[in-house]
Amino acid sequence: MKRQSPKKLSKELAAYLAGLMDGDGNISIARQRYGGKDKSPHYRLCAVINMTHRETVQWINLTIPGSLYSIQSKFDYRGSWNRKPIHRWSIWGQRAVWFISQIAPYMRVRKKQAQLAILFQSSIKSGRKTNEKGKGKFVCLAENELSKREKFYWQMRECNSGKIGGG
Repeated sequence: MKRQSPKKLSKELAAYLAGLMDGDGNISIARQRYGGKDKSPHYRLCAVINMTHRETVQWINLTIPGSLYSIQSKFDYRGSWNRKPIHRWSIWGQRAVWFISQIAPYMRVRKKQAQLAILFQSSIKSGRKTNEKGKGKFVCLAENELSKREKFYWQMRECNSGKIGGG
């Protein structure tokens, strides 16, 4: 069953989620290789919110269904186990750009990343060949498409490094 996002977030909810994204979130473009070095990498937009407060992350997932999981840090900087678990909500691809476009007007810290994410997702062509059921496999991208995606990938990394825009 495919999870549906609401059509439009209220201004209050969008502003609240923008604050969470600015403070505890991350917008990135993931680059993954499937099928060895002879295949083109696959680029996917991702929006993530990490928090130690589990109930808030669960509420986000109820409001906007995505992926939800917890990470137990092994050690803190002193080498002890006293760190709280981190709870992570994430959303990918078209659903991520839907979410980002809803909250972008209210963002302050990660506004540059939000703008770049929207531009990236709107400019890419499919990197899959699909059958009639919508299932498919990744294909090699044309050199100009690969170059464009790689440029977006590095621009987003630079934004997230704190050198440009928010961090």
